[in-house]
Amino acid sequence: MSYAALIPYATPGFMAFGLCALPAGWLADKWSREGVMVIFFIGIGASSIATTLANTPVQIALGLFAIGAFVFFVSLLVWLVLEKTIGVRVSETVEELGQDTAELGIEAYPEFMLMPDEDDLAALRRD
Repeated sequence: MSYAALIPYATPGFMAFGLCALPAGWLADKWSREGVMVIFFIGIGASSIATTLANTPVQIALGLFAIGAFVFFVSLLVWLVLEKTIGVRVSETVEELGQDTAELGIEAYPEFMLMPDEDDLAALRRD
């Protein structure tokens, strides 16, 4: 089967990423991250084996959908853990100035924005 012929069957796997967002968040909040991770590893293994052994395009599509759903769950959990432990956002001052200015002291697109004055940079260094 050619790659082009498989695209319609892989699309459900891609859609699973978006469709599983709410149940994954609810499950991680109500249960435990460790439990969800165990489900992921068992599920992704079983889904991968089932997809490998598939004989028809419909079986391939179902396997890819299951893989997409399990990958989404783990991605969500990793971001939740990062947010709770080290955070994934920059400070408000850095948001206002821009990360290029905060980290490098330069603007990414100087023709579109004004450079911050020394007071802004001093406030950034205090954060």
